[in-house]
Amino acid sequence: MIGSVQPDARPETKEVVLYSTQRCGFCRKARAHFAERGIPYTEYDVETSEKGWRDYNRMNGRGVPIILIGGERMNGFSASLFDQMYEQP
Repeated sequence: MIGSVQPDARPETKEVVLYSTQRCGFCRKARAHFAERGIPYTEYDVETSEKGWRDYNRMNGRGVPIILIGGERMNGFSASLFDQMYEQP
């Protein structure tokens, strides 16, 4: 069928990875925002996870959170900026 749209078709979602710590307030805000919007994500605590610490250093991390959205990087957290980055094609 030309021009038809599947009723169950959903846009492809971007992979989201959160590098965080437990005591970080902006990390808590990011987690809450993802939960509220039903956004799946992978989280690495940079203080307790060897992989998290290694990745954080490789990215020259200087604070948390670091959020990877597809191929984009966000330092810190802003709900409106995250939504813009997540929803852009």
